Amino acid sequence: MDDPAFTTIMFLAKEPLYANYKVVHTSADTMTEFQEVVRHNLHTCDGRIGKENENHFLVSFKSVSKAVSAALKIKTKINEPEFDTISLKPGLSAGVPVTEKKSIFEDTINLAERICTMIPGEIIISADVAALSGSENVHTF
Repeated sequence: MDDPAFTTIMFLAKEPLYANYKVVHTSADTMTEFQEVVRHNLHTCDGRIGKENENHFLVSFKSVSKAVSAALKIKTKINEPEFDTISLKPGLSAGVPVTEKKSIFEDTINLAERICTMIPGEIIISADVAALSGSENVHTF
């Protein structure tokens, strides 16, 4: 996309894990390490954290490819045995800052959050992100 304001938004949600119908709790040390892994991978892919708490991250990227790369890196790392008490799902959406909504990127943020929380899967991407990722990486393979 040629619009410099066009941004990819990642909503990264930590989902509760259940065993025998009870929530599996994550130790404080594992949570700290998890948050460091996420922050490191977001930083290496030029992601800018807008909001963060223990259950989710809201991140912006200028490049669709870097957003997809960050999601893949984070999912790969979180699937390692030391993070077996954490389930994480990224949702990616892309758009322009100003729409008919009141807040900046409101439509894009809402879509990223909705697809992340409502659609089953490992990494959920909007149709715009899928199309842009394909066009940005047409010569990669």
